[in-house]
Amino acid sequence: MKPILPLLLRRSLLASLLVPIISLSFSASAADFMVDASQYSDPNNNIYSTLEELVSSVALVAGDTVILNNDDASLTTGLTVPVNFRSADPAALCAVDLSGLGKNPLYNLGAGEYTLEMDSVIWSNGAAGVIRTADDNVSLEITGEVQFLNNHVDNSNNSAYGGAIDMEGDHATLTLGNNATFSRNYAFSSSNYSSSSSSGGAIAMSGDYTTVTLEDNATFSGNYTFSDSTSHLSNYPSTSFGGAIYMEGDHATLTLGSNATFSGNYTFSKSGTYSTATTATSSGGAIYMRGDHAMLTLGDNATFSGNYAYSDSSSNYSTNYSNSSGGAIYMQGVNSFLTICNGAIFTNNYSSTYGGAIYLQGITTDNSSRFLAFTHDVLFSGNMTGGTFTQHNDGSFSVVNGVANAIHVDGTNHLQLAAAQGKEVRFNDPITSAAYFSSTENVTLSLNQYTDDDGISHTTDGTVIFSGE
Repeated sequence: MKPILPLLLRRSLLASLLVPIISLSFSASAADFMVDASQYSDPNNNIYSTLEELVSSVALVAGDTVILNNDDASLTTGLTVPVNFRSADPAALCAVDLSGLGKNPLYNLGAGEYTLEMDSVIWSNGAAGVIRTADDNVSLEITGEVQFLNNHVDNSNNSAYGGAIDMEGDHATLTLGNNATFSRNYAFSSSNYSSSSSSGGAIAMSGDYTTVTLEDNATFSGNYTFSDSTSHLSNYPSTSFGGAIYMEGDHATLTLGSNATFSGNYTFSKSGTYSTATTATSSGGAIYMRGDHAMLTLGDNATFSGNYAYSDSSSNYSTNYSNSSGGAIYMQGVNSFLTICNGAIFTNNYSSTYGGAIYLQGITTDNSSRFLAFTHDVLFSGNMTGGTFTQHNDGSFSVVNGVANAIHVDGTNHLQLAAAQGKEVRFNDPITSAAYFSSTENVTLSLNQYTDDDGISHTTDGTVIFSGE
């Protein structure tokens, strides 16, 4: 069973970790400020040598724009107002190293609506992530080509959420523009004397009616979650979810634009090295969604490659148990809906237990998934479960004697597989299914037939292939 801290308790813990909590507000005035290490500071002309010098001057007000002429690693104080950032040269990315902030994020947003420009900026090495919220009704839109690199959250007291962005609260909304990149961000939790849980290596959303939208060309690479509760004395569990994106709550919606890429993301949990009856659970190497009425939509030509979910509860005791599901995608909930709008490639993803590429769990006949190929093919190939798993030092993996598996359905789901003429939906790996606890096993396939968002049925004349290659 997955241990879940109550949302109110998690908000309280978050507040205690990120002291002082800063309420951000907007102002009608706005100005441009230049950060340029090659110049002496000239406050009268809004020029500062370092970003820390600018922030410490208290000159910034909400809505101002910081123009970066160079990389900067000077910050020791988080921002007290929401301001925009952009590189002076859009063709030259500027990196802001956040390691000096310690256990505080760059932004800690209260309830409200925010639009922040972050164009040609790299946020890196934040030790408490970059953006965190703990209120209901937070709406955040990030514009510009932004990158989040090597940011993380470490927590030795049970739970860690969102290596780069963590939003905890109902009705939270996150929107990112084209070419957003998340690379090598992680959430890590460890404990020798209690359970540990980590969720959302890059992005974590916890609450009902949450929405995440990423526009075209989003890239997630090498993000991960890792939980370790290898206690000497107890049987506390370890859970790890959503190597790149984690969403927990009813009516959650995740929408990805065209050409989204997920590569080398993973979720890993470890427990029970010296104890009995321990459990380790990992789910959703790239994407994890848990909640009723969840909706995941992948735009044209998405790619999932080399993502994995793996857990280790030690082989020393026969009563120990490990379970990993959804090497690339994990979805659980009543009336959940997965749509691949127009082509996707799932190759060489792995889960140690169920769903080499995708795991779908549901207990009602209303759960449905569409795999559509109009101008791009849908392909599942090289996805596996089982076998002998080895994780390498660079985060990659290898598997010996793995069992081919594209999708595993626990319970019920209606899989609609449809291709336009000249295109194909190809499964080189099989689809498997099982009854979920007391529910019935009811998986139906519709070949070259699908129902659109308006409930209108369509027939196509492309190719749907189940192959043993």
